[in-house]
Amino acid sequence: MLYFSTTLLFSQELPLIAVPGLSAAGVSEVEAATLRSMLETGLVKTNKFNVLSYNDVEAILEAQAFSLSGCVDDSCAIEVGQLLSVEIIILGELAKIGDGYALNVRMIDVASSRTLGAEAVNFQSPGEMREAGFTAAFSLAGLKYFPGSEGGIQEVGELYITAPEDKAMKVILDGKEVGITPLLLREVNFGTHLLQVSEGDYLFEQEISVNTKELTAVKADNSLLKGTLLLSVDPPILSEYQLEIDGYEQKLGLIADLPAGKRLITITAPGWSYYGEVTIKSGQTIETTLPLKESGWIKIIAPPLSRVFIEDELGRSISLPEGEEKVVPTGKYNLLVEHDDYNPFTQNIEISKMEHSEYEPAIFHTRSYRLISEIEALEQEISLRNEKRKTFQIIGGIITGLGFGGMGALGVGESMINTHIKGVDSLIDEYSTATDPDRINELGINIYEEGAALDSLRTFRDISLYSGGACLLLGGLFFLAQPEVNSFEKTLKYKKYQLSMEEK
Repeated sequence: MLYFSTTLLFSQELPLIAVPGLSAAGVSEVEAATLRSMLETGLVKTNKFNVLSYNDVEAILEAQAFSLSGCVDDSCAIEVGQLLSVEIIILGELAKIGDGYALNVRMIDVASSRTLGAEAVNFQSPGEMREAGFTAAFSLAGLKYFPGSEGGIQEVGELYITAPEDKAMKVILDGKEVGITPLLLREVNFGTHLLQVSEGDYLFEQEISVNTKELTAVKADNSLLKGTLLLSVDPPILSEYQLEIDGYEQKLGLIADLPAGKRLITITAPGWSYYGEVTIKSGQTIETTLPLKESGWIKIIAPPLSRVFIEDELGRSISLPEGEEKVVPTGKYNLLVEHDDYNPFTQNIEISKMEHSEYEPAIFHTRSYRLISEIEALEQEISLRNEKRKTFQIIGGIITGLGFGGMGALGVGESMINTHIKGVDSLIDEYSTATDPDRINELGINIYEEGAALDSLRTFRDISLYSGGACLLLGGLFFLAQPEVNSFEKTLKYKKYQLSMEEK
Protein backbone atom coordinates (compact mmCIF):
# COMPACT_ATOMS: atom_id res chain seq x y z
CA MET A 1 0.00 0.00 0.00
CA LEU A 2 1.10 3.60 -0.60
CA TYR A 3 1.64 4.61 3.03
CA PHE A 4 3.95 1.67 3.64
CA SER A 5 6.30 2.69 0.87
CA THR A 6 6.23 6.32 2.03
CA THR A 7 7.10 5.41 5.63
CA LEU A 8 10.17 3.46 4.52
CA LEU A 9 11.67 6.60 3.01
CA PHE A 10 12.32 8.09 6.49
CA SER A 11 15.21 7.54 8.90
CA GLN A 12 14.36 5.00 11.55
CA GLU A 13 16.22 7.07 14.18
CA LEU A 14 13.66 9.91 14.37
CA PRO A 15 9.97 9.56 15.22
CA LEU A 16 7.52 9.92 12.34
CA ILE A 17 5.09 12.80 12.84
CA ALA A 18 2.18 14.20 10.85
CA VAL A 19 0.13 17.39 10.91
CA PRO A 20 -3.20 16.39 9.27
CA GLY A 21 -4.74 19.84 9.65
CA LEU A 22 -5.82 22.63 11.99
CA SER A 23 -9.45 23.31 12.83
CA ALA A 24 -10.58 26.88 12.09
CA ALA A 25 -12.54 28.98 14.62
CA GLY A 26 -13.50 32.39 13.27
CA VAL A 27 -10.82 32.22 10.56
CA SER A 28 -10.87 31.05 6.96
CA GLU A 29 -9.81 27.57 5.88
CA VAL A 30 -7.08 29.21 3.81
CA GLU A 31 -5.59 30.85 6.95
CA ALA A 32 -5.76 27.57 8.86
CA ALA A 33 -4.09 25.68 5.99
CA THR A 34 -1.36 28.33 5.72
CA LEU A 35 -0.50 28.09 9.40
CA ARG A 36 -0.59 24.26 9.23
CA SER A 37 2.01 24.46 6.47
CA MET A 38 4.19 26.81 8.59
CA LEU A 39 3.89 24.44 11.54
CA GLU A 40 4.91 21.49 9.36
CA THR A 41 7.92 23.40 7.95
CA GLY A 42 8.96 24.37 11.47
CA LEU A 43 8.89 20.72 12.60
CA VAL A 44 11.17 19.83 9.68
CA LYS A 45 13.65 22.57 10.65
CA THR A 46 13.92 21.26 14.21
CA ASN A 47 15.71 18.15 12.90
CA LYS A 48 13.95 16.25 15.66
CA PHE A 49 11.30 14.47 13.58
CA ASN A 50 10.64 12.71 10.31
CA VAL A 51 7.69 14.73 9.02
CA LEU A 52 5.10 13.12 6.77
CA SER A 53 4.18 15.73 4.16
CA TYR A 54 0.63 16.91 3.81
CA ASN A 55 0.47 15.59 0.22
CA ASP A 56 1.29 12.12 1.53
CA VAL A 57 -1.27 12.54 4.32
CA GLU A 58 -3.99 13.39 1.78
CA ALA A 59 -3.02 10.52 -0.53
CA ILE A 60 -3.02 7.93 2.29
CA LEU A 61 -6.33 9.10 3.74
CA GLU A 62 -7.91 9.23 0.27
CA ALA A 63 -6.79 5.67 -0.34
CA GLN A 64 -8.44 4.71 2.97
CA ALA A 65 -11.58 6.68 2.08
CA PHE A 66 -11.18 8.72 5.28
CA SER A 67 -12.22 12.37 5.55
CA LEU A 68 -10.64 14.86 7.96
CA SER A 69 -13.83 16.90 8.09
CA GLY A 70 -15.03 17.14 11.70
CA CYS A 71 -11.95 15.36 13.06
CA VAL A 72 -11.21 17.59 16.06
CA ASP A 73 -10.92 15.29 19.09
CA ASP A 74 -8.18 13.01 20.40
CA SER A 75 -9.82 9.73 19.41
CA CYS A 76 -10.21 10.84 15.81
CA ALA A 77 -6.65 12.18 15.70
CA ILE A 78 -5.31 8.86 17.03
CA GLU A 79 -7.33 6.98 14.40
CA VAL A 80 -5.79 9.20 11.70
CA GLY A 81 -2.34 8.53 13.15
CA GLN A 82 -2.94 4.78 12.97
CA LEU A 83 -4.09 5.06 9.36
CA LEU A 84 -0.94 7.08 8.54
CA SER A 85 1.30 4.64 10.48
CA VAL A 86 2.95 7.59 12.28
CA GLU A 87 4.19 7.60 15.85
CA ILE A 88 3.08 11.14 16.67
CA ILE A 89 0.08 13.15 15.48
CA ILE A 90 -0.42 16.93 15.86
CA LEU A 91 -3.90 18.16 16.80
CA GLY A 92 -4.60 21.90 16.87
CA GLU A 93 -6.81 24.91 16.26
CA LEU A 94 -6.39 28.41 14.86
CA ALA A 95 -8.86 30.89 16.35
CA LYS A 96 -9.62 34.58 15.92
CA ILE A 97 -9.53 36.47 19.24
CA GLY A 98 -10.37 40.16 19.06
CA ASP A 99 -7.96 41.81 16.65
CA GLY A 100 -5.46 38.94 16.89
CA TYR A 101 -5.06 35.19 16.51
CA ALA A 102 -4.46 32.28 18.85
CA LEU A 103 -2.76 29.03 17.84
CA ASN A 104 -3.17 26.04 20.17
CA VAL A 105 -1.51 22.71 19.32
CA ARG A 106 -0.94 19.41 21.07
CA MET A 107 1.44 16.56 20.28
CA ILE A 108 -0.12 13.13 20.90
CA ASP A 109 1.58 9.72 21.04
CA VAL A 110 -0.48 7.47 18.75
CA ALA A 111 0.37 4.22 20.55
CA SER A 112 -0.38 5.36 24.11
CA SER A 113 -2.82 8.23 23.44
CA ARG A 114 -0.66 10.30 25.80
CA THR A 115 -0.17 14.03 25.26
CA LEU A 116 3.56 14.58 24.81
CA GLY A 117 3.47 18.36 24.70
CA ALA A 118 1.33 21.42 24.11
CA GLU A 119 1.92 25.01 23.03
CA ALA A 120 -0.16 28.19 22.72
CA VAL A 121 1.02 31.11 20.60
CA ASN A 122 -0.75 34.46 20.22
CA PHE A 123 -0.02 36.80 17.29
CA GLN A 124 -1.59 39.88 15.76
CA SER A 125 -1.59 39.61 11.96
CA PRO A 126 -1.42 37.05 9.14
CA GLY A 127 2.09 38.32 8.43
CA GLU A 128 3.21 36.72 11.74
CA MET A 129 1.92 33.23 10.84
CA ARG A 130 5.37 31.91 9.90
CA GLU A 131 6.89 32.99 13.19
CA ALA A 132 3.91 31.62 15.15
CA GLY A 133 4.10 28.24 13.39
CA PHE A 134 7.86 27.99 13.85
CA THR A 135 7.63 29.03 17.53
CA ALA A 136 5.03 26.31 18.24
CA ALA A 137 7.00 23.66 16.32
CA PHE A 138 10.29 24.41 18.06
CA SER A 139 8.60 24.45 21.47
CA LEU A 140 7.06 21.02 20.83
CA ALA A 141 10.56 19.81 19.97
CA GLY A 142 11.98 21.19 23.23
CA LEU A 143 13.78 24.02 21.46
CA LYS A 144 13.53 27.80 21.43
CA TYR A 145 12.97 29.59 18.15
CA PHE A 146 15.00 32.74 17.47
CA PRO A 147 13.66 34.63 14.41
CA GLY A 148 16.44 35.66 12.03
CA SER A 149 19.08 33.33 13.50
CA GLU A 150 20.80 30.64 11.44
CA GLY A 151 18.20 27.96 11.10
CA GLY A 152 16.37 29.55 14.07
CA ILE A 153 17.53 26.71 16.32
CA GLN A 154 18.90 27.12 19.82
CA GLU A 155 18.54 24.26 22.27
CA VAL A 156 17.71 25.28 25.82
CA GLY A 157 17.81 23.69 29.25
CA GLU A 158 16.75 24.53 32.80
CA LEU A 159 18.99 25.95 35.52
CA TYR A 160 18.17 25.87 39.24
CA ILE A 161 20.31 28.08 41.51
CA THR A 162 20.28 27.92 45.32
CA ALA A 163 22.32 29.51 48.10
CA PRO A 164 23.53 28.02 51.40
CA GLU A 165 20.93 27.88 54.19
CA ASP A 166 18.28 28.93 51.64
CA LYS A 167 19.51 32.51 51.75
CA ALA A 168 18.05 35.10 49.38
CA MET A 169 20.94 36.16 47.15
CA LYS A 170 21.03 38.13 43.89
CA VAL A 171 21.66 36.06 40.75
CA ILE A 172 23.52 37.49 37.74
CA LEU A 173 23.83 35.39 34.57
CA ASP A 174 26.19 36.59 31.85
CA GLY A 175 26.21 40.08 33.36
CA LYS A 176 22.41 40.41 33.61
CA GLU A 177 20.50 40.29 36.89
CA VAL A 178 17.87 37.56 36.56
CA GLY A 179 16.38 37.11 40.06
CA ILE A 180 16.85 36.03 43.68
CA THR A 181 17.75 32.57 45.01
CA PRO A 182 16.25 30.03 45.07
CA LEU A 183 15.72 30.61 41.33
CA LEU A 184 14.57 28.38 38.46
CA LEU A 185 15.51 29.56 34.94
CA ARG A 186 13.53 27.57 32.41
CA GLU A 187 15.10 28.63 29.10
CA VAL A 188 18.88 28.80 29.33
CA ASN A 189 20.73 28.38 26.04
CA PHE A 190 23.07 25.46 25.72
CA GLY A 191 26.68 26.49 26.29
CA THR A 192 28.97 28.06 28.91
CA HIS A 193 27.68 30.90 31.10
CA LEU A 194 29.17 33.11 33.80
CA LEU A 195 27.10 32.74 36.96
CA GLN A 196 27.44 35.24 39.81
CA VAL A 197 25.53 35.03 43.09
CA SER A 198 25.98 37.88 45.54
CA GLU A 199 24.81 38.99 48.97
CA GLY A 200 26.14 42.27 50.33
CA ASP A 201 29.92 42.16 49.95
CA TYR A 202 29.98 38.41 49.24
CA LEU A 203 30.31 37.17 45.67
CA PHE A 204 30.11 33.64 44.25
CA GLU A 205 31.44 33.47 40.69
CA GLN A 206 31.73 30.39 38.51
CA GLU A 207 31.50 29.33 34.87
CA ILE A 208 28.77 26.74 34.34
CA SER A 209 27.80 24.60 31.37
CA VAL A 210 24.24 23.91 30.26
CA ASN A 211 24.29 21.03 27.77
CA THR A 212 21.21 19.03 28.63
CA LYS A 213 17.50 19.57 28.65
CA GLU A 214 17.45 18.02 32.10
CA LEU A 215 17.57 20.32 35.12
CA THR A 216 21.07 21.64 35.95
CA ALA A 217 21.38 22.47 39.66
CA VAL A 218 24.00 24.87 41.04
CA LYS A 219 24.57 25.76 44.70
CA ALA A 220 26.49 28.95 45.57
CA ASP A 221 28.74 27.30 48.14
CA ASN A 222 30.04 29.61 50.88
CA SER A 223 33.41 27.88 50.73
CA LEU A 224 33.92 29.42 47.31
CA LEU A 225 33.19 32.92 48.60
CA LYS A 226 36.71 33.36 49.97
CA GLY A 227 40.06 34.59 48.75
CA THR A 228 43.58 35.28 49.96
CA LEU A 229 45.39 38.58 50.56
CA LEU A 230 49.17 39.06 50.48
CA LEU A 231 49.53 42.33 52.37
CA SER A 232 52.50 44.64 52.95
CA VAL A 233 52.89 48.33 53.81
CA ASP A 234 55.07 51.24 52.75
CA PRO A 235 57.12 52.29 54.60
CA PRO A 236 57.72 48.92 56.28
CA ILE A 237 56.63 48.85 59.92
CA LEU A 238 59.42 47.86 62.26
CA SER A 239 57.71 48.70 65.55
CA GLU A 240 54.49 47.35 67.01
CA TYR A 241 51.40 47.80 64.91
CA GLN A 242 47.73 46.82 64.89
CA LEU A 243 46.07 45.50 61.71
CA GLU A 244 42.31 44.94 61.52
CA ILE A 245 40.26 43.65 58.60
CA ASP A 246 36.55 44.27 59.16
CA GLY A 247 37.31 44.68 62.88
CA TYR A 248 39.23 41.41 63.27
CA GLU A 249 42.92 41.46 64.15
CA GLN A 250 45.31 40.08 61.54
CA LYS A 251 49.05 40.04 60.80
CA LEU A 252 50.84 41.44 57.76
CA GLY A 253 51.78 38.89 55.13
CA LEU A 254 49.63 36.10 53.68
CA ILE A 255 46.06 36.23 55.02
CA ALA A 256 43.87 33.33 53.84
CA ASP A 257 40.12 32.60 53.88
CA LEU A 258 38.96 36.21 53.68
CA PRO A 259 35.33 36.70 52.53
CA ALA A 260 35.13 37.83 48.92
CA GLY A 261 34.13 41.43 48.32
CA LYS A 262 35.18 44.79 49.74
CA ARG A 263 36.92 44.55 53.10
CA LEU A 264 37.66 47.46 55.45
CA ILE A 265 41.32 47.63 56.50
CA THR A 266 42.78 49.72 59.35
CA ILE A 267 46.47 49.79 60.29
CA THR A 268 47.82 51.82 63.20
CA ALA A 269 51.36 52.21 64.53
CA PRO A 270 53.17 54.99 66.42
CA GLY A 271 53.18 57.93 64.02
CA TRP A 272 51.59 55.97 61.11
CA SER A 273 48.16 54.74 60.05
CA TYR A 274 46.05 53.57 57.11
CA TYR A 275 42.26 53.48 56.65
CA GLY A 276 40.80 52.10 53.44
CA GLU A 277 39.29 49.17 51.51
CA VAL A 278 40.63 46.26 49.50
CA THR A 279 38.62 43.97 47.21
CA ILE A 280 38.99 40.22 47.80
CA LYS A 281 38.17 37.96 44.84
CA SER A 282 36.88 34.44 45.43
CA GLY A 283 39.45 31.75 44.79
CA GLN A 284 42.23 34.27 44.06
CA THR A 285 45.26 35.71 45.86
CA ILE A 286 45.43 39.50 45.79
CA GLU A 287 48.83 41.09 46.42
CA THR A 288 48.85 44.72 47.54
CA THR A 289 51.08 47.24 49.33
CA LEU A 290 49.25 49.85 51.36
CA PRO A 291 50.74 53.35 51.71
CA LEU A 292 50.93 54.39 55.37
CA LYS A 293 50.30 58.01 56.31
CA GLU A 294 51.93 60.11 59.02
CA SER A 295 49.60 60.16 62.02
CA GLY A 296 48.81 61.53 65.46
CA TRP A 297 46.43 60.64 68.30
CA ILE A 298 42.95 61.98 69.00
CA LYS A 299 40.64 61.48 71.98
CA ILE A 300 37.03 62.70 72.18
CA ILE A 301 35.20 63.10 75.49
CA ALA A 302 31.46 62.84 74.78
CA PRO A 303 28.33 61.51 76.54
CA PRO A 304 27.92 57.72 76.61
CA LEU A 305 26.31 56.20 73.49
CA SER A 306 27.59 59.07 71.34
CA ARG A 307 28.51 58.40 67.70
CA VAL A 308 31.80 60.15 66.97
CA PHE A 309 33.32 60.59 63.49
CA ILE A 310 35.92 62.67 61.74
CA GLU A 311 35.69 63.44 58.02
CA ASP A 312 38.65 64.42 55.86
CA GLU A 313 38.54 66.95 53.05
CA LEU A 314 37.45 64.25 50.58
CA GLY A 315 34.44 63.29 52.72
CA ARG A 316 35.91 60.00 53.94
CA SER A 317 34.96 59.27 57.54
CA ILE A 318 36.70 57.50 60.42
CA SER A 319 34.75 56.30 63.44
CA LEU A 320 36.25 57.19 66.83
CA PRO A 321 35.64 55.36 70.12
CA GLU A 322 34.21 57.72 72.77
CA GLY A 323 36.71 58.45 75.51
CA GLU A 324 39.57 56.44 73.96
CA GLU A 325 42.61 57.51 71.95
CA LYS A 326 42.85 56.52 68.31
CA VAL A 327 45.64 56.91 65.77
CA VAL A 328 44.55 58.86 62.66
CA PRO A 329 46.46 60.34 59.70
CA THR A 330 47.61 63.93 60.05
CA GLY A 331 45.56 66.63 58.40
CA LYS A 332 42.46 68.73 58.71
CA TYR A 333 39.17 67.12 59.67
CA ASN A 334 35.59 67.95 60.49
CA LEU A 335 34.65 66.47 63.88
CA LEU A 336 31.05 65.19 64.15
CA VAL A 337 29.36 64.08 67.36
CA GLU A 338 25.85 62.61 67.18
CA HIS A 339 23.58 61.45 69.99
CA ASP A 340 19.86 60.70 70.12
CA ASP A 341 19.41 63.04 73.11
CA TYR A 342 21.74 65.87 72.07
CA ASN A 343 21.95 68.35 69.24
CA PRO A 344 24.55 67.40 66.58
CA PHE A 345 27.96 68.96 67.09
CA THR A 346 30.56 69.82 64.42
CA GLN A 347 33.99 71.40 64.72
CA ASN A 348 37.02 71.80 62.46
CA ILE A 349 40.12 70.17 63.95
CA GLU A 350 43.68 69.41 62.85
CA ILE A 351 45.81 66.38 63.70
CA SER A 352 49.60 66.78 63.82
CA LYS A 353 52.21 64.04 63.59
CA MET A 354 53.02 62.30 66.89
CA GLU A 355 50.84 64.76 68.86
CA HIS A 356 48.03 63.85 71.25
CA SER A 357 44.85 65.90 70.77
CA GLU A 358 41.88 65.80 73.13
CA TYR A 359 38.48 67.44 72.64
CA GLU A 360 35.40 67.69 74.84
CA PRO A 361 32.64 69.13 72.65
CA ALA A 362 30.11 71.45 74.26
CA ILE A 363 26.93 69.69 73.22
CA PHE A 364 23.40 70.41 74.43
CA HIS A 365 20.31 68.36 74.88
CA THR A 366 17.80 68.49 72.03
CA ARG A 367 14.51 70.28 72.57
CA SER A 368 12.76 66.91 72.24
CA TYR A 369 14.94 65.46 74.98
CA ARG A 370 14.20 68.41 77.28
CA LEU A 371 10.48 68.11 76.59
CA ILE A 372 10.57 64.37 77.29
CA SER A 373 12.40 65.01 80.58
CA GLU A 374 9.84 67.67 81.58
CA ILE A 375 6.96 65.36 80.63
CA GLU A 376 8.43 62.53 82.72
CA ALA A 377 8.87 64.89 85.72
CA LEU A 378 5.27 66.15 85.36
CA GLU A 379 3.89 62.63 85.10
CA GLN A 380 5.79 61.65 88.25
CA GLU A 381 4.56 64.75 90.12
CA ILE A 382 0.95 64.12 89.05
CA SER A 383 1.23 60.49 90.18
CA LEU A 384 2.54 61.55 93.61
CA ARG A 385 -0.16 64.18 93.99
CA ASN A 386 -2.88 61.71 93.03
CA GLU A 387 -1.59 59.30 95.67
CA LYS A 388 -1.72 62.10 98.29
CA ARG A 389 -5.21 63.09 97.15
CA LYS A 390 -6.33 59.51 97.61
CA THR A 391 -4.88 59.41 101.15
CA PHE A 392 -6.49 62.76 102.07
CA GLN A 393 -9.83 61.59 100.71
CA ILE A 394 -9.71 58.38 102.76
CA ILE A 395 -8.80 60.20 106.02
CA GLY A 396 -11.27 63.02 105.35
CA GLY A 397 -14.00 60.46 104.64
CA ILE A 398 -13.35 58.63 107.91
CA ILE A 399 -13.32 61.83 109.99
CA THR A 400 -16.43 63.18 108.25
CA GLY A 401 -18.16 59.87 108.95
CA LEU A 402 -17.33 60.28 112.64
CA GLY A 403 -18.75 63.79 112.47
CA PHE A 404 -22.00 62.56 111.04
CA GLY A 405 -22.06 59.87 113.74
CA GLY A 406 -21.68 62.58 116.40
CA MET A 407 -24.53 64.55 114.88
CA GLY A 408 -26.64 61.41 114.96
CA ALA A 409 -25.82 60.89 118.65
CA LEU A 410 -26.76 64.53 119.28
CA GLY A 411 -30.25 63.85 117.94
CA VAL A 412 -30.64 60.76 120.12
CA GLY A 413 -29.49 62.71 123.19
CA GLU A 414 -31.99 65.55 122.53
CA SER A 415 -34.81 63.02 122.21
CA MET A 416 -33.86 61.33 125.49
CA ILE A 417 -33.55 64.70 127.27
CA ASN A 418 -37.06 65.69 126.16
CA THR A 419 -38.42 62.37 127.41
CA HIS A 420 -36.74 62.78 130.82
CA ILE A 421 -37.94 66.39 131.15
CA LYS A 422 -41.55 65.23 130.68
CA GLY A 423 -40.99 62.51 133.29
CA VAL A 424 -39.53 65.01 135.82
CA ASP A 425 -42.41 67.44 135.21
CA SER A 426 -44.90 64.65 135.88
CA LEU A 427 -43.12 63.70 139.13
CA ILE A 428 -43.05 67.36 140.27
CA ASP A 429 -46.76 67.70 139.61
CA GLU A 430 -47.48 64.59 141.63
CA TYR A 431 -45.09 65.73 144.39
CA SER A 432 -46.90 69.04 144.75
CA THR A 433 -50.25 67.35 145.42
CA ALA A 434 -49.12 64.35 147.45
CA THR A 435 -50.12 64.15 151.20
CA ASP A 436 -48.67 60.79 152.21
CA PRO A 437 -45.25 61.34 153.81
CA ASP A 438 -43.88 58.07 152.47
CA ARG A 439 -45.05 58.90 148.97
CA ILE A 440 -43.65 62.39 149.19
CA ASN A 441 -40.28 60.99 150.28
CA GLU A 442 -40.31 58.45 147.41
CA LEU A 443 -41.23 61.13 144.83
CA GLY A 444 -38.42 63.37 146.10
CA ILE A 445 -35.88 60.60 145.60
CA ASN A 446 -37.24 59.90 142.08
CA ILE A 447 -37.09 63.57 141.13
CA TYR A 448 -33.46 63.75 142.29
CA GLU A 449 -32.45 60.64 140.30
CA GLU A 450 -34.21 61.83 137.14
CA GLY A 451 -32.51 65.20 137.49
CA ALA A 452 -29.11 63.52 137.73
CA ALA A 453 -29.90 61.41 134.65
CA LEU A 454 -31.02 64.53 132.79
CA ASP A 455 -27.73 66.24 133.57
CA SER A 456 -25.82 63.21 132.16
CA LEU A 457 -27.89 63.30 128.99
CA ARG A 458 -27.21 66.99 128.54
CA THR A 459 -23.48 66.35 128.96
CA PHE A 460 -23.69 63.55 126.35
CA ARG A 461 -25.57 65.89 123.97
CA ASP A 462 -22.98 68.61 124.35
CA ILE A 463 -20.09 66.20 123.75
CA SER A 464 -21.85 64.82 120.63
CA LEU A 465 -22.44 68.36 119.34
CA TYR A 466 -18.88 69.56 119.78
CA SER A 467 -17.14 66.34 118.69
CA GLY A 468 -19.43 65.86 115.66
CA GLY A 469 -19.00 69.47 114.59
CA ALA A 470 -15.25 69.28 115.04
CA CYS A 471 -15.06 66.07 112.96
CA LEU A 472 -17.16 67.59 110.18
CA LEU A 473 -14.94 70.66 110.16
CA LEU A 474 -11.74 68.62 110.19
CA GLY A 475 -13.02 66.27 107.47
CA GLY A 476 -13.88 69.25 105.32
CA LEU A 477 -10.40 70.67 105.88
CA PHE A 478 -8.88 67.37 104.67
CA PHE A 479 -10.94 67.54 101.48
CA LEU A 480 -9.95 71.16 100.95
CA ALA A 481 -6.28 70.38 101.59
CA GLN A 482 -6.01 67.81 98.75
CA PRO A 483 -3.00 68.53 96.45
CA GLU A 484 -4.04 70.32 93.26
CA VAL A 485 -3.44 68.44 89.96
CA ASN A 486 -5.49 70.28 87.31
CA SER A 487 -2.80 72.84 86.51
CA PHE A 488 -0.17 70.10 86.28
CA GLU A 489 -2.35 68.06 83.92
CA LYS A 490 -2.91 71.11 81.71
CA THR A 491 0.84 71.76 81.62
CA LEU A 492 1.48 68.09 80.79
CA LYS A 493 -1.00 68.18 77.93
CA TYR A 494 0.68 71.30 76.50
CA LYS A 495 4.16 69.75 76.79
CA LYS A 496 3.00 66.64 74.96
CA TYR A 497 1.55 68.84 72.22
CA GLN A 498 4.89 70.67 71.92
CA LEU A 499 6.69 67.30 71.66
CA SER A 500 4.36 66.06 68.93
CA MET A 501 4.96 69.26 66.92
CA GLU A 502 8.72 68.93 67.46
CA GLU A 503 8.75 65.37 66.12
CA LYS A 504 6.88 66.25 62.92
